[in-house]
Amino acid sequence: MRKALSVALLLGLTSKLTEAARMQDLVLGLPDIDRLNADWYSGYLDASPTKHLHYVFVTSLTDPINDPVVLWFNGGPGCSSLLALFQEHGPYVIDDGEYYIKTNPEPWNKRANVLYLESPAGVGFSIAELISDYQHNDMSQSKDALAALLNWYKYFPEYLRNDLYISGESYGGIYTPYLAWQVHQHNQLVKVKKVKTKLNLKGFIVGNGATEWDVDISPSFPDVMYNFNLIPKSMLDTYKANDCVNYFNDLKPPTNSTVCNDTWNDINDLWDGLNWYDLFRQVVPGGGLLKQSASEEDRIRSVLIGNETKTYKAGYTFLEYAPWIKKHIPQRLLEQSSHPLLGDYLSDYANRADVRRALNIPDHVQPWLECNDSINGNYSYQYEGSFWIYKIMKQYGYKMLFYSGDTDGAVPTYGTRRWISMLNWPVKKQWTPWYTDDNQVSGYIISYEGLDFATIHGVGHMAPQWKRRDVTKLFTNWIHNDPIV
Repeated sequence: MRKALSVALLLGLTSKLTEAARMQDLVLGLPDIDRLNADWYSGYLDASPTKHLHYVFVTSLTDPINDPVVLWFNGGPGCSSLLALFQEHGPYVIDDGEYYIKTNPEPWNKRANVLYLESPAGVGFSIAELISDYQHNDMSQSKDALAALLNWYKYFPEYLRNDLYISGESYGGIYTPYLAWQVHQHNQLVKVKKVKTKLNLKGFIVGNGATEWDVDISPSFPDVMYNFNLIPKSMLDTYKANDCVNYFNDLKPPTNSTVCNDTWNDINDLWDGLNWYDLFRQVVPGGGLLKQSASEEDRIRSVLIGNETKTYKAGYTFLEYAPWIKKHIPQRLLEQSSHPLLGDYLSDYANRADVRRALNIPDHVQPWLECNDSINGNYSYQYEGSFWIYKIMKQYGYKMLFYSGDTDGAVPTYGTRRWISMLNWPVKKQWTPWYTDDNQVSGYIISYEGLDFATIHGVGHMAPQWKRRDVTKLFTNWIHNDPIV
């Protein structure tokens, strides 16, 4: 009896400590927002004794007790998931060319509890205490993310019974399957009683994500350029006749011949002036306030945090969002005076002292950057990509959704369809259009055994930002097993 009482008292004390810790992360409000329409939490999750990942958790607007938990990654590597929170699918967003924050009528937390994780350590407001903590690869990133996720459940144990999905975009096409696989491995250890806490993983979602380096990004780009009517057939024929190939970030050696190098450069010259992230989208949105040709000096800004003046670099260019592409594409194409400075106002907003306080960011933490060049430069890419994980997850019955904005030049739909065909999985439901409520075609969808693949028609890399209603419908219906078509 005395032992049972002691256990009960201990559990009660643990519960109170957990609740107290969680309440420290509660977000009471956001500057320039009248009133939050859902519960927000912002704080830190330990990935190791010296690595602490910043998270923002936004509860569902509909049924937070029962709706799924969805963890989100942005890519880079080195880009912050606050980009998705404040530009793509969070409850409040800052659109391209706008200098104010507003309510998003189509947020992902309509019917989901969304956990935005700034990963790996050093990205955004996440903390890396040691120089070695800035060294990451695909496997180490996923191990740290799993440790952070397990610690998140210690603060929010009531969500252990909710369905869990992992999601992400761009290089999140690596992060997302890797973490899903890590969670699966963790649950296998539960079965043999080596760990106690099982996570209710149901599957994962990737948007315009890198997956298979033999076909994704650079290897597919010449075909994409031709299919989009941007290069002549003779140029593509020359490239293929000479067995030319380039790979993402030089993960594999390119074909190093004069004709291949010259043809590759010619192909890239012909998309000069276009938006690599959306080949049919204006580089500068019409009527927008995006600042063009901002000088480096103009971009270095400062803010007083506590008693310390912190400096940060505002916004990001096309090249800064994906610095690895300068190995394959002439820098003059990626940094031109006609290109916009993206995320300029978001940089200023996130670095404001009142916003940092609202998000519970300690004064000693570094300024916020959309993308951290140091993380990207120190990241060790792995040859295998994430393609191998799909086969494992299918074997164990997990759901998988891959959506692709079909005008993306960065991680093109063409490359995605190539690696999906390499899986050679049986088709359950044939290729068919899917629609929004106004009967406009939102894209096309095909269902394989284990994988649903959907295109988002007429937008590129940041599809959840540029076609919010459509992507939110796809996302919400899919995680709830509601019809999409």
